[in-house]
Amino acid sequence: MSFYTGTVYEIFDASGVFTSSLGAGGRYDAIIGKLIGREDVSYKAAGLSFGMESIMEMLRERELSLPVAQAAVVPIGEEGKSGALKAAAALRRAGIRTSLETGSRRLKKTLAAASAKGIRYVVLVGSDEAASGVVRLKDMRESKESLLSMQEAAAMIQDQPY
Repeated sequence: MSFYTGTVYEIFDASGVFTSSLGAGGRYDAIIGKLIGREDVSYKAAGLSFGMESIMEMLRERELSLPVAQAAVVPIGEEGKSGALKAAAALRRAGIRTSLETGSRRLKKTLAAASAKGIRYVVLVGSDEAASGVVRLKDMRESKESLLSMQEAAAMIQDQPY
């Protein structure tokens, strides 16, 4: 603590349930001079550090409920990856909670996993769709599939309860 030259702070869990420090920092204008062996040199400096172990332990003790994505975007083949990124960005801009499949599982397993998570819509983007400027929207609940523009797909997802 002797290297601090000004404000010192510590970060704790606001609820008070987890009592260990999660992070700390402060002002230490003389530390750089000490590190380079020139104690006559003073640089304005401030720093902050977090305790990953403390943060992970605190999170482990808490039940976190994350909202289910309204749509999952799945690239088909290497050619679909760029289109899938664009589709996910467009859905997110439209305010739709969206997950992006980045693994290399088979399509059938990917669709089954999305359905098991309660994701109603899957947006499929392959080379044909990317070249045509459309996406394949699969409604997992209704077992229907449509070829739509990205704007039409976003509107359809927004119009339906999830």
